[in-house]
Amino acid sequence: MNAMVVTQPDVVSRRTPQELLLLYRGYEMDAQIAGLAADVRHIHSDTSDIKTDLRRTNDKLDGMNERLDTLRDKVDRVTGEINMRVDGIRETLAAKLDGARDDLSGRVDSVRKELTGKIDGVRDELAGKIDVMRGELFIVKESISSAKIWALILYFGLAASLLLVMARGFKWL
Repeated sequence: MNAMVVTQPDVVSRRTPQELLLLYRGYEMDAQIAGLAADVRHIHSDTSDIKTDLRRTNDKLDGMNERLDTLRDKVDRVTGEINMRVDGIRETLAAKLDGARDDLSGRVDSVRKELTGKIDGVRDELAGKIDVMRGELFIVKESISSAKIWALILYFGLAASLLLVMARGFKWL
């Protein structure tokens, strides 16, 4: 293989293999070198196409990044607004709950005092009634014991009168 002298590389990449053969007629050029030159030209055009596609993709990505930045800013703004609203609602609910707690505590204390007073009144009244019942039971107990004595006396009197009637009936007396 003989060496080829190329002074202008861009001239080689833009020519077809047939043009290169005509251009370098005085040099011995192998057909394989001409094929390689054509392959290089084809690779160069493919590379430029890839670069163009890459630029388009980069432009699209830049556009998407701008949209995402805008969307992120909107989301951050809305999140901030929602956080402020939630904080406001939380404070309002906390104040209402504190008020309700104080109100319920006051009501429970007043009900407790009222019930304690009523229970003490019922206890005193019941204790008084129990004392009255004890007194009445004691009186009833004394009455029953005196009635027993009277019943026993009457029983003996009845038995004695029955024996007396029998003794006269049988003429024992």
